[in-house]
Amino acid sequence: MKITSFTVKRLKKPEVIKIMGQDVPAVHIKISLSGLLSMFWTGHYWFRQQDGVFVRYRGKSGPGKQVSVMELTEEISETE
Repeated sequence: MKITSFTVKRLKKPEVIKIMGQDVPAVHIKISLSGLLSMFWTGHYWFRQQDGVFVRYRGKSGPGKQVSVMELTEEISETE
């Protein structure tokens, strides 16, 4: 690993996405490497507006690479 700079941008206010079968208002954040390096990695993150919980990631690690998607599929209460 090496130290690098990132660019972070908050997109639309809030965006409604479907998570676990429910419409959820979410904050959409785009993070990318700075400058020309941005063509090698950009990630889109969604956080539930209500409490800031991470609900989705979408991005790819370089030109010609497949898009990776991670999404919240289950929540476990802290009392369990």
